[in-house]
Formats: sequence, C-alpha cells, structure tokens
Amino acid sequence: MEFENYKIILIEKDEEGLFKSQLNEYVIDEDGEFVSSFYKMNDKIYLSLSVDKEILDWEFSAIYDYYDLDLFNELDVDIFENDEDFNPTWSFVFDFCEDLNSKVNKILEIHKKELEEVYEAIKDKEEEYK
Repeated sequence: MEFENYKIILIEKDEEGLFKSQLNEYVIDEDGEFVSSFYKMNDKIYLSLSVDKEILDWEFSAIYDYYDLDLFNELDVDIFENDEDFNPTWSFVFDFCEDLNSKVNKILEIHKKELEEVYEAIKDKEEEYK
C-alpha cells in the first residue's frame, strides 16, 4: 500500500547507540518505504535508506556498482554503503539543521530517482554478476 505522505520520528541515541528520547516527528512527501532508520547522535543525523523491493542475489552487487554517490555532493552529507544488511542500504550522515525536513525530502528524491535508473541499467546484467 502506498501513502502520499509519511511521518518519520527522529529519535536521539546515546553514546552506546541506545534510545535516549524522541525528538521530533517529520512529514516526508513520499517514498517513506526507503527509510530504514532515522536518528540523532552527538549532533549528527543518521538516515539509512534501502531499496523498495525484494532483490535477487546477483542484483545486490550490481546495485552498489551502479549507484552514484556523487549525486549527493551538493547536500553536504557523508554516505556509507551498508553491505552487511540483507538489501543494499546507504547511511547518510550530516549535521543537524533547522530545515531537516527539506533536507530529508531532497535526499529521498535523489535516492528514488537514482534507484529507478540503477534498476533500468542493471536489468540485463545478470550474467555479469552471477
């Protein structure tokens, strides 16, 4: 089921990564199905995004190979690939900002568009990745 808007809750974690408090609730325009975690720790925001569908084993590496991290350079975020997760996942780390809602929506917009392009680019690459 798709929803037009999603609400995500920003939580604060302590030094050990344990829940400390609920900070705020944000409405994101769409694409909330990509969000796997969203928290603040030591004045940094951590936003983890994944894929929106089940992927095949060969697609895992292909998605990472074709996903362009440079598309996020203008947003002043650090990005890390989490290849230990079940599906491809990226962690975006950045400073807390007043317009956090807008920044998260922009990251999601770029992420969704890039995944659509990656899916198209790898659709005929199965033999290369087996």
